[in-house]
Amino acid sequence: MREAIDIISPRSAPPVVTPVGDQTPKLPSDDRPGGLVARFLRDSAIYGASSVIARSISLLLLPFYTRVLSPSDYGTVDLVTVFASLINLTVALEISQGLARYLPDAHSSEAKAAYASTALWFTIGAYTAFAAVAIALPAPFARLVFDSDQQTGLLRVAVIQIWANGIFYLIHGQLRWDLRPVQHTVVNTVFTVIAIASTVTLVLAYELGVAGVIIGQTIGYVAGCVLALVYARDRFRAVFDWERCRQMLTYSLPVVPASVAVFVAGYIDRIAIKELLTLHDVGIYGVSYRLASPMLLVLSGFQSAMTPLVLTYYRDTATPRAVAKMFSSFLALALPAWAGLALFGREALVVFTTPTYYGANALIPLLAPALILSGMYIFAPGLAIAKQTRTMGAIGIANALVNTLLNFLLIPVLGLAGAALATLTSAAMAFSAFMILSQKRYPVPHDWGAIGAAVAATASIVFVNAIWLDGYSLSPWLGVSKGLLFLAALFASTVALIGIDSLKRTGRHLLGRADDKLRA
Repeated sequence: MREAIDIISPRSAPPVVTPVGDQTPKLPSDDRPGGLVARFLRDSAIYGASSVIARSISLLLLPFYTRVLSPSDYGTVDLVTVFASLINLTVALEISQGLARYLPDAHSSEAKAAYASTALWFTIGAYTAFAAVAIALPAPFARLVFDSDQQTGLLRVAVIQIWANGIFYLIHGQLRWDLRPVQHTVVNTVFTVIAIASTVTLVLAYELGVAGVIIGQTIGYVAGCVLALVYARDRFRAVFDWERCRQMLTYSLPVVPASVAVFVAGYIDRIAIKELLTLHDVGIYGVSYRLASPMLLVLSGFQSAMTPLVLTYYRDTATPRAVAKMFSSFLALALPAWAGLALFGREALVVFTTPTYYGANALIPLLAPALILSGMYIFAPGLAIAKQTRTMGAIGIANALVNTLLNFLLIPVLGLAGAALATLTSAAMAFSAFMILSQKRYPVPHDWGAIGAAVAATASIVFVNAIWLDGYSLSPWLGVSKGLLFLAALFASTVALIGIDSLKRTGRHLLGRADDKLRA
């Protein structure tokens, strides 16, 4: 959840960002935009691999959880997750976002260490204060989370997990802001493996149930903290700078309501469905959401790599062109992924579910682009660079309000499709607002003609499938037809976004390398 809500937003600054002499970091090669794009693609691949591993392990463990935990136990774990997400967004006042913004502008190791150390000690203090109150007075929190004050023991266990998670998020994120994707990925993998191994052991061998799941994750967070501290030991010291703390909090405070708004926007559709329809409908919608979630794998690597690189090199005049290339490269992957999910959603439902859930197929073409749009603000960095957090916070709150209003207006008329359409519409409006305001402060030369053509071509293919192909029974002919449509979507987006000339150059380069190998 934290990655999905990772809004890098800011205070106030001049609308035009200008280079600052020798203090401007140099891009990673002489081919300036190409160097940054190459670095970005490499980092994205590393972060993306880590995300794929973690999500794959979690998916493989789903049968385990559903067999050892009852539905009520599984629901309890979800409630703890929701509570933890809210606490993580509020207790430390999102100072980690302030650290992310100010660290690239610190031009000495002492200044970087002062920012990082101040953020760490503030985070430890904030979470410790919260944990002390919640452990001493667990009943009110238990009623808030579980609707009962009989679960105070489990609440205390959950509070310890939240404490460890908050500190881990800050230290682990430091590796990302220091542009250390390999170490970041190693820590994430170690955390995932240890957390899962501990959970399986505690639940199976010691029969601790929900408490075993929570304690297992806590053990993973502690192990991840230790390893991340080893990697980032040059950044953290016994230093606390009140002025730097003020700077980071001034930057991050407006992010808190925006982050909460993003959290609300992410759950309001299911809340509205529960209120206006039935729990059965919530289940159908949840399955469609899960089948659309592979879109997040396309986004995750870009999200992790994009922000620290842009905030480090934004002063360089070549960076805007590099950002435009990154956006085109992202869309060249995301648009075919959208088409693939829309084309083969019904087949996926047949493989993974029962006929009861087949109605989820109609929602996937709407939810897949909604998930992508919700994270595409990273390609509109102008507000973050200009430190205009209040504006970004306002966009987040407006997104939550619009999403809520549309859900309660459209669900009575369109049913589940109304919830999906509300989510897609509000996400598109929020991204448009980010991009329009960003371009005024940090212009990026996006090729909107090519982007529009690629989106239109992909949307047309999705529409053709929904109108003419999804009504047929499954058959080899249908599979071939959908396969051809997917190839058409892939070709259209690649040609529009990357360009014929780039494809020709790449082809000639590959043919030349192959010819050299044959001659050798």
